[in-house]
Amino acid sequence: MGIGYGKKTLMELLEEDERLFRETKHYYGIKELKNKEEDPLKYERFHSRLLTSVIGARESVKFVAASPAVREYGELVFGLYTPEGDTVALSTGILVHVHTMSAFAKWMIRNNYEEEPGIRNGDVFANNETWAGGVHTADVQTLIPIFYRDELIGWAGGVTHELEVGAHEHGSMSIFSPERFGEGYHISAEKVGENDEYYNYYLNKIRVSSRMPNWWIMDEKARLAGSIMIRNEVLRVIEEFGIDYYMRTIREIIEDGRREFLIKIKERFVPGRFKASGFQCQPWKGLPHLHPLIREDMVNQVPVEVNVNADGTIHIDFEGSSPWGYHPYNCTPSAMDGGLWVTITQIFAYDGKVNDGAYLCVTQHLPKGSIVNADYKYVATSIAWATLIPTYALIGSLLAQGYFARGFLEEVFIPSAANSLYNGGGINQFGETVGLSVFEMAACQSGGRAVMDGIDCGYTLWNPESDQGNAELWELLAPIVYLGRRFIPNSMGHGMYRGGTGWASLWMIWNTSRFNIACSGQISKQPWVPGLFGGYPGPAWHGITAIDTNMAELIQKGETLPHTFNDVLEMVKSNKLQAKKFDIHNRPYWEDVKTYDLVGIFYTGGAGYGDPIERDPELVLKDLEEGKLTADFAEKMYGVKCSFDEKSRKWVYDVEATKKRREEIRKERLAKAVPAKDWYLSEREKILRKELPDDIKRGLRECMTISPKWAKEYREFWQLPEEFTF
Repeated sequence: MGIGYGKKTLMELLEEDERLFRETKHYYGIKELKNKEEDPLKYERFHSRLLTSVIGARESVKFVAASPAVREYGELVFGLYTPEGDTVALSTGILVHVHTMSAFAKWMIRNNYEEEPGIRNGDVFANNETWAGGVHTADVQTLIPIFYRDELIGWAGGVTHELEVGAHEHGSMSIFSPERFGEGYHISAEKVGENDEYYNYYLNKIRVSSRMPNWWIMDEKARLAGSIMIRNEVLRVIEEFGIDYYMRTIREIIEDGRREFLIKIKERFVPGRFKASGFQCQPWKGLPHLHPLIREDMVNQVPVEVNVNADGTIHIDFEGSSPWGYHPYNCTPSAMDGGLWVTITQIFAYDGKVNDGAYLCVTQHLPKGSIVNADYKYVATSIAWATLIPTYALIGSLLAQGYFARGFLEEVFIPSAANSLYNGGGINQFGETVGLSVFEMAACQSGGRAVMDGIDCGYTLWNPESDQGNAELWELLAPIVYLGRRFIPNSMGHGMYRGGTGWASLWMIWNTSRFNIACSGQISKQPWVPGLFGGYPGPAWHGITAIDTNMAELIQKGETLPHTFNDVLEMVKSNKLQAKKFDIHNRPYWEDVKTYDLVGIFYTGGAGYGDPIERDPELVLKDLEEGKLTADFAEKMYGVKCSFDEKSRKWVYDVEATKKRREEIRKERLAKAVPAKDWYLSEREKILRKELPDDIKRGLRECMTISPKWAKEYREFWQLPEEFTF
C-alpha cells in the first residue's frame, strides 16, 4: 500500500500516468471532459481558484518574506502539481522553472523517496541539482507534498534565483568554472525540513555556504510560505468541491490544455520543417584567471530543426550540437525542458490554462553527450542560460516564420538573444563581505514584430514579467554609484520594424577597500539571433573598465562627468578622463576595482524585422526625437534624409530626397550583390581547402565526430567527399 491517491505508490501512479498517455494519446486516458461538459461554470470556477492560489502566493510572499532581488525584479515562480508531478497551474514569473519543479518531483518518485527518506505531511524538499530537475546552482527549488486524509494528492512548490551561491567567483553564476566544483552550494534533492519548518542543519549550512546567507534564507522562507499558502487553498478547494471532483478535474484541465494547444497549432501554422543553427564563439585563449581545463577559444554549435506536424504536435531536433565541454554553458535535459516550457508558454499557450497539456504536444531530441544533454557527471552548468536563451530565442524566431506563413502577423515575434552578466564581490560600502550578480539583464530587449517595433528594456525570455530593478537598489547592495543607465543610439537590430534599443549602465566604484568585477558577454563575437526578412541582428556585446582614474579630481573641481560609453571614450580621447588602465572588452574578464574606477556594461539590442529602407520615415523621426538614433545613421541605414528644424524644434525629413536615397541604396546593393551560385562555389572552395579559423574548424570537427548524421548532411550540402573532415 502506498501513500498516493487510491493507496497506490507514487511510482505506480507515475507509471499509470505515462502508460495511459502512451496507449490513448490522451492525458491520463481522459477522452471525455466530463466535468467540464456537465457544468462548465463550475469547471471554470474550480480552475480559477487553483490559478488564484499560485498567483496569490507569489504576489504575497514577494513583499513579506523575500530577498531584495526577488522583491525587486521578480525572480520567483510557484506551481501546483498532480501526485505524479504534472503541472496543473502556475503563477507569473520565471516560467522556465514550472517544468523543472515537475522534473524534480518525478525524480524523487523514480528514486523511491516514498520509502527513503520518506514523504510525509509537512515535509520540505529542496534542490538545485541539474541531474534532479534543476537548471543551474542559482535556481533553488522548494517542493512540499499535499496530503488529504493520509493520501498524497499533489505537490506545491516555488523557485527563486539566488544572487549569491558561494561559488569560486562572487555572485550567482560562475563565469569561469570548468566543472561543477566551482559553482557554489549544491542541494542534492534533499529533505530539508519537516512540520513545515526547515532543519537547523540546513539553515546553518546556508549560513556558511553563501556570502549573502540572509538573502538566501529569506528566499527559503518565501518559497516555503508560498507553497504552504497553495497547499492550504487546495485543501479548502477539496472541502468545497470534493476529492473525487478535484482529482478528476485537475487531469481534465491538463487534457483540456493539450487539446487547445493542438487546435491552436493546426489553426495558425503550416505543417513543415524550420531549420537554423546558432553559434556561440567564446575567445577564452590568453585570459588570466582561467583553469587549465578551459584555456582555449571555443565555438559551440546548436543546430535546430523544428518539425510542425499536421496533427498539431511539434518535434524539435538538436542533432549535430557540439559536445559538452569544460565550460559553464552546458545543459541537461531538465534545463532544455525548462527552456522549451518558457518558449511555448510565451508563443503558444499564453492564456490562463497553461499546464502540462501543452508540454505533452512537443517533443525534443537531445543528443546524449552534447552541450544540450551533457553526460559528464561533473559537468559545469552555471551559465546554462548562455546556451538556453539564444537557442530558444532562435526557435521562437523560426516559429514566428510559421505564424507569418499562415498570415497571423500580429503573432510574429522575435525573442531576445543572450545578455550580459556582471558578478561582483568583496567589501561593500558598509565594510561587510558581499557578493552578488547585478541582474539588470532581467529587463532587456525583444526583437521586432511584423506590425510594430520590439520592446525596449522590458523583455527577457525566461521571465515575461520583466524588471531590471531600480538603480538605487543596486547602489544599496553593492559599492557602486550609477553615473548613467541610458539607451545607446543606433544599437538596435535595424529593420522595417526595429528590435528593442540596446542600453548601457556606467558605474563608478565607491567607498570600498576591496572589490572585484567578473563579466561575461554571451554574444561577444557574433549575434546569435538573426533578423527576419531582411532585418539586421543586434550588435555584439562589449564592456569597458577604467582603472586608477582621475575621477576624484574631476569631482572635486566640479567638472562634467561621463554618463555614457561615448562620454567615456571622448573624455579619454581628449585626455580629460585619465586612467592607468583602460579597456574595451569583447570577451569575459575579471578585474580588481577600487573607489573611483569606472565599469560599464552594454545590453545588446533586439533583432530587426524587414528591410530597413521600408521603414516608415515617421518612425525614424520618432527614434531621432527619443535619442535612439542619430541623423547619419538614419540616412545610412534607413535612407531617410532628415534635418533638425530649429523653428519647430523637431526632426523633419525630405520626402523626395528620401525616395531618391532609398532607390540609390537599392542600386548600391545590386552592384555589390553576388549570385547565390557564385557565393556557394566560393565558400565550398574555402571549405575544401580548409581555409577557416582554427577554432571554427575544431568546432565543426567536434560536431562531425559526435553526430555522423549531421556530418553526412554537412558533406551533402557542400558536396564534399565522403571522407572529408576538418
